[in-house]
Order: sequence, then C-alpha cells, then structure tokens
Amino acid sequence: MKLNQKGITLIELLAALAIATIILSSVYGFTTTMLKSSNKTQVDTNIRNETIIITERLNTIFENANVVEEIETSEPGNISFKIIDFNRIINVNNEYGVSVKNNALSIDTEIINSPRVKITNPNATEKNNSLYFSFEIVDKDNVSNSKKVNLIYPLEGE
Repeated sequence: MKLNQKGITLIELLAALAIATIILSSVYGFTTTMLKSSNKTQVDTNIRNETIIITERLNTIFENANVVEEIETSEPGNISFKIIDFNRIINVNNEYGVSVKNNALSIDTEIINSPRVKITNPNATEKNNSLYFSFEIVDKDNVSNSKKVNLIYPLEGE
C-alpha cells in the first residue's frame, strides 16, 4: 500500500516552529541589547559634550578673574557668586554673576546648560587665592547617568 506524501506532519511543523522561535528570540535579544547600548552611549556622549560646553564657558569668564565675592547658598542645591575681572590696561571692572538655581547653571541671566540635563550638588569655596567650584551634570531622562565636575580657578587678587 502506498502512503500519500503530500503535506507535512505535525512533528515537522513543531520542529520548524521551535527552530524559528530560537532564531527569532536570539535576533530580538541581540537587537534589544544593541539599542540599549546605543542609548547609553548617546546619553554618555551628551553629558560629556555638556561638560565641555559648560567648562569652556566658565573658563572664559575665569580667565582673568581677580576676585570672587558673595558666595551664597540660599537653599540646598542653589548657589550664587560674583566674579570680578579688573582690567588694569583700560581700568574697567567686568562683573559676572554665576548661579545654580532650579537645576540650571547661569552666567549673569543666561542659562548655559541645555534643557536635557540638570545641574545638581553645586559647591563653591574660596581658599588659597583660588576658587574651588564643583557640581554634577545629570541627564534628566536617565538620572543614573551623571558626571561630577570639579574645577579650580586661580584668582589674581585685587
């Protein structure tokens, strides 16, 4: 008696489904891991770029700073101080107000950090004719990603 060989058996179908499931779950796991890694890399890059922008801007105003005045910490997480740059050549004082309020770093009234990050844990101390200024840059969407920034600026004195 001849058997009809048309179609597939249930065992062949189950074996094909099992193999397809293994392959698809491997592809899904790989893709998910790569997306998470890409996102973390992007956040790290954004924080690094933000750090560079902020420190370059602060370096510019501290370049010829003579005096820091009125270091105030009105509330936890808020700090403000004034930088005085006395230009002896043209006999002019330039004053800059630096503050961290509501998780934003400002020079005078201009916020210099981008809206996607917040500035936390600011601290400023003047000693040994230098200003020690530190803060933390935190990604707003992923608060586990942050960078601590410690800056030391020598002051020329009056």
